[in-house]
Amino acid sequence: MSNITFMEDPSSRKVTRFLFLLQIIGMGIVLVLSLRHLVFLAIALSVLTLIIFIIILLWLYARFRELPVMREKRELERLVLKFQKGVHTEEQYIQAAVRERARLLQAEKEEISTALGTLQKNHIQNGLRMTSIQETSISGVGPTAKERLAGYDILSAADITDKITALPGIGEEERRALIDWRRSVLDTLESTQPSALPQKQLTAIQQKVQALHGQNNATDRKARASQQMLQYELLSFRERLRQLAPFTFPRYLSRSLASRGIVAAPLAMALIMTQVVSSVSATTVSIISWIPTGTASPTATSLAAQKATSTITHPPTASGAEIITSVQTSTFTATSSPTETRTSTPTQPATLTVTLTSTPTPFPTFTLQPSNTAIIPVSGSGNCDPSYPGVCIPPPPPDLDCKDVPYKHFQVLAPDPHKFDRDGDGIGCES
Repeated sequence: MSNITFMEDPSSRKVTRFLFLLQIIGMGIVLVLSLRHLVFLAIALSVLTLIIFIIILLWLYARFRELPVMREKRELERLVLKFQKGVHTEEQYIQAAVRERARLLQAEKEEISTALGTLQKNHIQNGLRMTSIQETSISGVGPTAKERLAGYDILSAADITDKITALPGIGEEERRALIDWRRSVLDTLESTQPSALPQKQLTAIQQKVQALHGQNNATDRKARASQQMLQYELLSFRERLRQLAPFTFPRYLSRSLASRGIVAAPLAMALIMTQVVSSVSATTVSIISWIPTGTASPTATSLAAQKATSTITHPPTASGAEIITSVQTSTFTATSSPTETRTSTPTQPATLTVTLTSTPTPFPTFTLQPSNTAIIPVSGSGNCDPSYPGVCIPPPPPDLDCKDVPYKHFQVLAPDPHKFDRDGDGIGCES
């Protein structure tokens, strides 16, 4: 077996190690860029490392094919293919010779049978022509009838046919007698016809066929000898190819990474995985960047951003002309912790400021600011339904609608007997 091994190629080992380090560094940089959401740079670097990876692999494969052991392997594979085609061709020649042998045997039998049939036919025809009507005594046919037949050139048994009835002077009895006589002559000739060819003729046919058999047998022997030689050569080629079977491109790469297979296998796997991780991470970040993110935008009808303002004026009490005026502003904001601030300043008129800030949606934040607008309750201040804490609305009966009260955008709590909060967002009479 050849002493050339993959370990004797230091250039491939240097290039393979460079590729391994390049892949590891590139993977690290791609991961960092991916974590920083630098999608374009991550993809560009991943593609660059992939191109370098492919170029180096192609260079290594070209160098692998130029190794002497690989040139020998390719030449042996070419010879094996060529000899296999030769064996197949010789097998076709052998099968053709077998078919030709069977054809010659059949042709010999057919030629002998044809020659014998021709000999028998000639024997009968010659016998009929040689049997003369004039020289043979035929019962029912006298000399006069024979002379009359001779006048019509009917001289032998071969000349007698069914047409003799149309001849003038030949009666029905004479016609029957002539036909019976011809049949008896024919039976005699058939019983005496040859049953085999003459030895000379038979030998001539056999010699001709034997010559053809000799040519066919020579072709058969030549094809079998050639096939046997090709098969012997194939055995030696295949044995050498079996010895060269371990010399493959993956093994060449593993030997380039490390001299020991137990170390080369993990390194080769790591080399592949670095490129896979680099490509997958860049692709994943690219896909994530293209996925649209949901952003809640405050609208006038959403629970995330609503604002309601109501003005509350308490009537003067019996002790004096004290007026308490408050403006309630309800704002829904998205903060992280609920905060409630209450500010009360007892003055003439008194001002009450309440600020409620609530983060978790859909809980609102209320801000009550003072106002000088007077509000007249529907009924007395002592008959206010607790479902409407910011205003003073009496409980039913009667059942009131928004048009029956002067308030807009006020806080509503359960059970809301007047059904001012139809949409259930905690704010009554919004429109």
